[in-house]
Amino acid sequence: YIFSSCTSLTTIISYASTPINITAPGTFNAVDKSKCTLYVPQGSKSAYQASAQWQDFSNIVEFATTIANTAGGLSATINQAIRNLLPNLSITGTIDARDFKTLRDSLTSLSTVDLSAAVIVAYTGSLGTAGSGNIVYSANVVPESAFYSRTNFTSVSLPTTATKVDYRAFYNCTKLSTITITNAITSIGQWAYYNCTPRSSINLSTALQNIGDYAFFGCSGAKTVT
Repeated sequence: YIFSSCTSLTTIISYASTPINITAPGTFNAVDKSKCTLYVPQGSKSAYQASAQWQDFSNIVEFATTIANTAGGLSATINQAIRNLLPNLSITGTIDARDFKTLRDSLTSLSTVDLSAAVIVAYTGSLGTAGSGNIVYSANVVPESAFYSRTNFTSVSLPTTATKVDYRAFYNCTKLSTITITNAITSIGQWAYYNCTPRSSINLSTALQNIGDYAFFGCSGAKTVT
């Protein structure tokens, strides 16, 4: 009777690809399983439909933790009901400053982001990360203020094709465990990793040619720089 009589439940999200084996009787007793939506990882719906007690839910909806994106489309791709509950996300395809803004502002529970297989394309407009004006964002550049003050990020893998980390891109991302600058990056902007306090190391690109003022100011947790 774990969730018995939780009559107001409208959403259940399971991050387990293999359904948890429920042996307790009446686990969802009095939950309206015709109206409560069960969200499960992509590719696992059939397993939940065949699993005791989980199979009683009429609405089982898969969600993706790996998304093949088209630049500017991330906000529309991610299910509104779970966008604030995703802890990790991998993105392939193309991304631009609008998608970085979605990652920064709309996915509030996100802590791990893998962009290594994505490609940053150019964008000009008012919907990016740096402000509301008609701003030009270059291709292969992690944009200005991309993840500004996202204090719950622990790991961000940058696109392997990125060549620059722009101004304040990771400003005040205080929980990053390690800062790794991928080998294609030649330039790091001012204040890019200000106050990031990595717990272990800062790993710089072998192609790095320019580091802006205060780029790693306040990274007091770093023990090594290579």
